[in-house]
Amino acid sequence: MLPDIRSVEDNAFAANQICDIVRELTRDPHTRLHASAAGGRKTMSIYLTAAMQLFGRVEDQLSHVLVSEDFETHSDFFYIPPTPQDLTVTDRAGHVIKCLSTADAEIHLADIPFIRLRGVRSTWLPSSGRSYSDFVQQAQEDLDLLDSVHELRINARNKSIVVANRTIKLTERELFIYALLAYLRQNGRGEDGFVRLSEISTADLDAVFRRITAAKGGERGLEDYQDIPRFDFLPLLQQQLESTKDRDREAVTQTFRETTSRIKRKCDTQRLPERYLITTRGAPGALRYGLRMPPERITWDDQAPSATP
Repeated sequence: MLPDIRSVEDNAFAANQICDIVRELTRDPHTRLHASAAGGRKTMSIYLTAAMQLFGRVEDQLSHVLVSEDFETHSDFFYIPPTPQDLTVTDRAGHVIKCLSTADAEIHLADIPFIRLRGVRSTWLPSSGRSYSDFVQQAQEDLDLLDSVHELRINARNKSIVVANRTIKLTERELFIYALLAYLRQNGRGEDGFVRLSEISTADLDAVFRRITAAKGGERGLEDYQDIPRFDFLPLLQQQLESTKDRDREAVTQTFRETTSRIKRKCDTQRLPERYLITTRGAPGALRYGLRMPPERITWDDQAPSATP
């Protein structure tokens, strides 16, 4: 408990405390939060407003109490009493300047609209053990990603995709499917880069596999899949994509659904906006897969590793 807020340390403590209280209260879906910015030190009101911006939900409200000027700073006025009372205003010497009646006081509750950043990316909000400044930094990083389109880099050597300072490590299957849809996006396939699985050809698989293996130091075609560790899923994927049997169509759809779901979870952990994720369009049974990223912002790290002397 702080007796007052005067030092830099006091301000940091107050910020963390207010942040923790608001975060905890907004965890309960059955609680509606009404926060008042009136009273206390000005920094307390600022931190409360900032905490509401970070954690506030649609149903939560922030308000401020407005009091008539003559009564706002009067030491004996706290509320409008049922029976009017007379108050005196004195100067520093104690001389009476004027008399006031509480019957003339006016109090207004002003609603303060605020921007709710919770909707930007909320996966990190429930986390504990972070300071107010940490939450502000993370929120700003999320806004920076939303504000401008960062380049999407596909690094086949390291089995990862990179956006700004965030790296998402993938398995071979996840890398291949993500790279495949990025390749189709860049080549203008389908509708706005979104394709049905039936539109993906063996030539597409071969082109992506060659790109991945070239980045690893030696280009290979699909026929050489066995030379590259952990790409033994390719023959079955190729067979299922070429097949017209319902069983194979269902199997490849399941593969894409499960793989893209795993990629999404990894991207969510790094708080990437949706445009970097594999998404779907269309009705069930006619789904199209793709990336919303502008094709010109997708780059490939094709540089082969240096040879060991």
